[in-house]
Parts: sequence; C-alpha cells; structure tokens
Amino acid sequence: MKATAICILLFALQLFLTLKGVEHWGKFVNPFLLFISFIALFIYYFKSILKTPSTLRPSILFSFLWFVIGMAVIVVCFPLFNQLFHQFNHPVDISDVLPQLEFQFDTFQQGDLPYQKINLPHSKPFPVYMPFHWLPLALTKGLGIDARWSGLILLAVAGGLFASLVIKQEGNIFANWVLLLMPTTVLFAFLYWDRQSIAVSLETTIAAYYWILAMGLFSRNFALTSLGILLCLLSRYTIIFWLPLFFLMLFWKEGRKKPIELGFIILISLCVFYIVPFLLREPSIFLTGLAYHNGAAEYEWEYGAWSFETGIYFAPHINALTTGSFAHKVLIARIFQATTLLLIFLGGSWFFRMQKNKINHYDFALGILYLTIVCFYMIGPLTYRYYMITPLFLSTVLCARIINESKNKGGVQD
Repeated sequence: MKATAICILLFALQLFLTLKGVEHWGKFVNPFLLFISFIALFIYYFKSILKTPSTLRPSILFSFLWFVIGMAVIVVCFPLFNQLFHQFNHPVDISDVLPQLEFQFDTFQQGDLPYQKINLPHSKPFPVYMPFHWLPLALTKGLGIDARWSGLILLAVAGGLFASLVIKQEGNIFANWVLLLMPTTVLFAFLYWDRQSIAVSLETTIAAYYWILAMGLFSRNFALTSLGILLCLLSRYTIIFWLPLFFLMLFWKEGRKKPIELGFIILISLCVFYIVPFLLREPSIFLTGLAYHNGAAEYEWEYGAWSFETGIYFAPHINALTTGSFAHKVLIARIFQATTLLLIFLGGSWFFRMQKNKINHYDFALGILYLTIVCFYMIGPLTYRYYMITPLFLSTVLCARIINESKNKGGVQD
C-alpha cells in the first residue's frame, strides 16, 4: 500500500505541474518542480528494481480479458475527444502539425515524395516527420474520419496491452485499478485543462509507440521490445540517444546474438520504410528537416515562444541567461541537451557495468529510457506541452513495476 500511495502522489504531482503548475509557481520555478517530480519517480523505481528483482510473468489466459478492459478504459474518453475535434475542426489556424502530417500521407498515397515544402495560409513548412508518424493516418483516411482518431486508436490498442501485461489478478484490487486508470487520467486531464494543446497534434501516436516499448521492457520480451524500438525510431529520432546503451546492455548480458539480431531488424526496417523509398530519392531531406526544425526554434525564441509560458521546460532559463543572437541561444540549448544525454549514456553504462550481476538489463533500460525522454523534452530548445503526454505515459509503466513488486513481495523497503 505504501508503494501505491507514493506512486499516486508522484504521478498526480507530475500531471498537476505539467498542466497547472505554471499558474501557481511561474515559468521559471515550475520547470524545476516538474523535473524533481520526474526524477523522484525515477529514483524510487531504481530503488525498487535494485532491492526486489522482478520475477513476474503475466497469465496468458487472463491477459486477454485485461486487454479488452484496458482498451475499454481508453475508449471511455472517446466521446470527449469527439467533442474536442468538432471544437477544433480546423487546427491549421493555430498549428501546422496536423496539416503537415496529412500532406505527407496524401502525397505519399499519390506516389509523390512526402518530404517537400508545402504552402499553408500562414507559413511554408518543410515536413520533418518520420514515416510511422504519418502512415497511421491510413487507419482514418479509409474510413473518412478525422485524422486525429488514428493516434487514439493506437493508444487504445496500447492500453489493452498495458492492462494485459502489467495488471495482475493477484493481490490488491485497489492497486490494480490505480494502474488501470492512470493512463486514462492523463487523457482526461489534458481534455479538461489543455484542450487546445491535445487537439493540434498526433502526439497520441508517439505516446502509444513509447508506451509499447516500455511494456516490452517491462515484460522482458525481446520481440515486443524490438517492435517498440522500430515504432519509436521510425516516428521520431529521439530514441537514438537511448539505443546505444541498450545495445551495450544486451551485449554485456546476453552476448553477441541478440544485439546482432536487433541491429539486423533495425537496418532492414530503416531501409524498407525510410532509406529506400525516401532518403535515396532525395538524400538532403534529413538534414533539411533538421535545419527547418532548428529554424523553427530560433523563430519562436525571437518572436516570443508561447511554449515558454507553459512552465514545462528550461528553455526560458537558457534564453534569460545567455547572450548573442537567437541562433546562438538555440545552439547553446542544443549543446546543453546533447551534453545531458551523453552524460546519461556514460553514467548509465558505468553504473550498469558495475551492477550488471544484480540488476536485469530490461529493468535498467526502462528506467534509462524514462530519464532520457524526460531530459530530452525538458532540456530541449522547443517543447510544447503536448509532448509531455509521452513521459507521463512512461510514468505509468514505472509505477506498474513498483506497485506490482510491492504487491508480490510485501512492499519496497526503506
């Protein structure tokens, strides 16, 4: 019960600070409080896995029942999303994210290169989104419904997977329902406290992918982990900062076979879904996309990024503490971000190497994935509030690991 209470407290604090904290503590103080809340769960998770190595295995027969329940709990939110999509039925007026994704899918469907500059009423963006971010629009285009449903459909499937893998029929019923309702609470919180933010993107797709990867690590399932890696890698490049450490841990714990298998799977998938159909046709698209992304950050910094006012990341601090052009300021933020992620890799490698006989590599990888995503978003030069859906969903898996171990082994000891 103690572990459940602590997880509820930290998770609720993360959610509150993400969506409402800035109203109470301002854009300069709130990011520190939010970061501390994420780090506190990270530390508590490592305390759990170091003292109580997991031996949990889900029941296959019971898992299917929980899969249906897990999907249903996400689907409960759908009527509110339907209202939301009608309220913001033309998101191009306030964001260029969805128009770019729809353009990429439509252009690809017509046989043209989806990576080219497009004309919008207020800008001419160059789409930077990877294939698995916009390919799921096939789920909705064929049905003639709003493209934003594609992310929610994926999230519902991931919700079923979450319930089937991490909810255990044994033990505390209250703890089971806490875990089951955590992901839905994230969606309801955004629907009530930041409707516009969640209406203008397909971040639900990204959250579903990282959620699947986290569950693959939670269950120590190589196939599911590999699938999660592919989904994440082919939708947003963020995971490349975590992937080298996972390869190292696989090698240190399981020898050469698994890293080679994973490397082969990644290489083939990259060739099939990105390199051959797109990058070989126009080799400049990746660097052009990165340049556009940096340019967008510089533009927002110069003309007053509204994301600074949300109190969810440290870019306002870097902007206030540095001098020079806005291009220079954004570069400083990038260097700070890259340095932090490099330190996570080096520190994680050293710690795991020292403790590899006491800790499972999948458990360790889950914690480092969480830390990497949190730091990537909170220390980056441009982070919108809807990005935080992903680390919040990752928090649910860490909480599940802590709570399940507590139920089965009498609690995490101090």
